[in-house]
Amino acid sequence: KHTNKHTNKHTNKHTTTKKKTACARDKKKRMKTTTNVRNRTSNRTAVSKNYKLQLPKWHLFMLFMVLAFAGFQFYWEETLKTYFDNFSFMTSPEKKARQKICFIQSVFGKPSHKSLDKPFNATPLQTENPDFEFFYFTNMPQLETPGWIRILMPDEDFAPIQSHIVMSRLPKFLAWKIHAPIQEECRVVIYFDGFYRPTANRTRFDHLASMIEQSKFGLVQDPHPQGGTLTTEFQRILRWEKDTKAHVDASLDWLRSRPDWNNTANLYWNAFIAYDPSSVHYQTASEFFWERYRKELDSWRDQPLWAYSLHHFGFNDLTVKKDPLNKYFAQDLERKGVHAYAGDVAPSVQEMVTQCKPITKEEKEEITKEIKDYEKSPKFKAKQNEVMGTAKIAAHHAAIVQYLKAKVLQPNWNILELGCAAGSMLNFVQQLYGEQTFCGSTNVVLKLYNADFVLSCISFQRKTQSLW
Repeated sequence: KHTNKHTNKHTNKHTTTKKKTACARDKKKRMKTTTNVRNRTSNRTAVSKNYKLQLPKWHLFMLFMVLAFAGFQFYWEETLKTYFDNFSFMTSPEKKARQKICFIQSVFGKPSHKSLDKPFNATPLQTENPDFEFFYFTNMPQLETPGWIRILMPDEDFAPIQSHIVMSRLPKFLAWKIHAPIQEECRVVIYFDGFYRPTANRTRFDHLASMIEQSKFGLVQDPHPQGGTLTTEFQRILRWEKDTKAHVDASLDWLRSRPDWNNTANLYWNAFIAYDPSSVHYQTASEFFWERYRKELDSWRDQPLWAYSLHHFGFNDLTVKKDPLNKYFAQDLERKGVHAYAGDVAPSVQEMVTQCKPITKEEKEEITKEIKDYEKSPKFKAKQNEVMGTAKIAAHHAAIVQYLKAKVLQPNWNILELGCAAGSMLNFVQQLYGEQTFCGSTNVVLKLYNADFVLSCISFQRKTQSLW
């Protein structure tokens, strides 16, 4: 009993000591583990701190390389590419051959037509810029075209097309197709109407050529200066008597029958067209346009059909707002003909009389009231005094008379010729009021009603025996 008691006591004591030893060992082990973890964390922190101190050097180097590459890429696209393209080792054989900036005009008719624009003298501009080339498409072999390469296209080549207006649109839109040197030598082709002339320098035209080459569709045009929809443009065509109602109605009928007809398609100003002759997009759209236009079924005016053609093939973003095409050119109005679209042959007096359009009763009443009001105005009284010689002619009228005497009037003209000339000038003035902005306003409206409006003047002049 004593022995068992002693043994149990000894065993319990030993067990307690063993447990204490195990606990101490475990605690020591845990403390060691914690110390190791702390040491590893401390080491990682130190390494991280050391790495962070070295990281900016690599970042700065890589950032510098990326920015340097991006800057070079931008400068290359904007500036260097234009210059390096001129070196043979940087240029493909096809592009090396196409280095010229080509200007074209297209005038068809008869030399006796006063509606034709006269070509400007391109010799000084071509001499100063050897890489400029000027192509003049016409059916008139005797027409003087100084500085231009004249491309003669006789009427017979267009059979069965009869209209000179329609003929002129073939080179206007498809010069790239009908004249091989344009496709082979020209970087870009720039069409401009006959009474304009280039005024921008070589650097600006080079920049324009680069924009055209880099554009999605290979085409740059200005928006129509008067804006509006396609139907609005047809209304303007009729208002300014640029075409017949039958032609306009035929155009609208065909356009509205198209599945993708859109009256709000972008309307462009076709006085200037600048394109890349190698652009498949432009080639496709211009051929589509010509296939319809050459049939002579629709309006002679090309803006509506061209606008639809571009819309049909998804053309957009063609304008350069900060540097529009019209800023590259200036007008020479003394070279501008009196454009008449009622036919290619100048109408006789009899034809002009028979073409007068009847007016409605309401229009007649409005005209009559306007004439009555004018008869009561101080302006009419002033004109009467001028005719009678009791008042001095206005300075600007005197200047016009001097200009007519020096530049216009010819011996042996009869009164019918003078009357026709006066009517043409009134029509031209009407067009100017419709196309231009005066005194910062676009709301100027000029109404001309054939001879009705001047009946009061004729009546007064007959009374004073000073009609003729």
